[in-house]
Amino acid sequence: MDAIPALPNPDLFEATLQAALSEEETAVRWSALEFLSNHGTREAAEEIANAEPTQNAEGQRRLSDVRFSILARENPVQVLIQLLDASEEAERPILDFAKNFHKYQTVIKELRTQAAPLSPQALARMLRLVDPDVREFAASKLVQSDQLSPEQAASLVRDESPNVRALALEWLASHGGPYDEKEIQKAIQGPERGKAMSAEQGDHIRVEFFRRMPLAELKIRIDWYDVNGPLAYMTAGLEHFESEGAAVRKDLADGFQAIHDASAERLARDFGGDAKGIVARFKEGGPFIRTQFIKAALAILARMGERPDAHFAREFVTQQEGDVQKHAVALLGRCGDPTDAETLLTVARGSRGEVKRLAVEGALRLGQGSFDALLTSGDHELVTHALRWALDKDIADLPKRLEPLLAHEDSTLREKALAVLSKKLRGEDMERLLKAYVAKESYYYNVVCWLDRILYSPPPMREFFRRELASKLGP
Repeated sequence: MDAIPALPNPDLFEATLQAALSEEETAVRWSALEFLSNHGTREAAEEIANAEPTQNAEGQRRLSDVRFSILARENPVQVLIQLLDASEEAERPILDFAKNFHKYQTVIKELRTQAAPLSPQALARMLRLVDPDVREFAASKLVQSDQLSPEQAASLVRDESPNVRALALEWLASHGGPYDEKEIQKAIQGPERGKAMSAEQGDHIRVEFFRRMPLAELKIRIDWYDVNGPLAYMTAGLEHFESEGAAVRKDLADGFQAIHDASAERLARDFGGDAKGIVARFKEGGPFIRTQFIKAALAILARMGERPDAHFAREFVTQQEGDVQKHAVALLGRCGDPTDAETLLTVARGSRGEVKRLAVEGALRLGQGSFDALLTSGDHELVTHALRWALDKDIADLPKRLEPLLAHEDSTLREKALAVLSKKLRGEDMERLLKAYVAKESYYYNVVCWLDRILYSPPPMREFFRRELASKLGP
């Protein structure tokens, strides 16, 4: 790629600065500002500081932002320390932070991009700031570097931010902290002015504690009448599958009778005559409880199971209860055989989100005809999943199989097909594709434009266009 001249190259810098200050066309003015921000050096920042003030207040503010962006990119740690010093010296720190919010965003972006090292002292100072995103950034850095102290962790479990509390609880779990359900539930709910964690975050936190328990202690928590019993069951199966796998299969086969009976016996020991009343109150919820254990068992086998376990997936793959179906689909895609591909395609056509994605991936893994079936399904999302899957696979006759998409009435599908072809084909193959395409009786202009850009643009722009086209497939 051609090198971009460093600023301040006198002529280029002056022209760009003038465009940023006085160009009437807004798009040109903003482009000049963006160029200065991305490619200016410290010397350029000094030139901006010494430039004649513009009469346009908005332009002057943007120019000040550009100067800050340059300095943050040049030395993000130093700029952060200066911001922290100013905040701590301010008479009203909250107002000071609000005024400089965009500056903190800019410098944290640079710290992430450059992976710049920060001292524990600087990170501790960031934990005192009002913005939850800044505190989360600081807490994550302290956790990643294992520099969070027990005192900091104990304080952060009371933070208003659910993500900060989650980081602190994960650290406590990994450092041998005791499992106290009441305290964990309090941290999940958060303080009065805070926000509660999501159910997924709460489950993740408990699993982090459970997976570090000895198996004997963990098994005590596998209880039919405990809301966290299925979670403890799943953790035991995943962490100790060699010893627990046979029990998981038996539980799925007999409806978890052993867990139900053992839990009822434990109630009788602990509560005596009152146990019957407790069991009666839970009787109505029995199907729901059993579903939670089915979900946990399928999640275990989806990760750890073997070919013969596919029959469990076939039993539950059409069940509409979301997570049960999700884990059954994952298990079938992993352990099924080619005869299961059509079942997974059927599920994919009638589902959404993660279930749809897992069903597509499983069908593609099991059935040779699944790729073409998905491409011709008429379902935009299914086609996109299939194209993403094709990116890192060797597929025979790929141009011929994607050719109908280049003539599709949906322009986004045409672009997505081109994104795959541009990655998989060599230059001469792309040229042949272009010639064959324009020779057709009718064709789409955007296909020709993209092929022309990728084949004949100057090298720097060619790579830009390739990246732009690749982005059409999504992350």
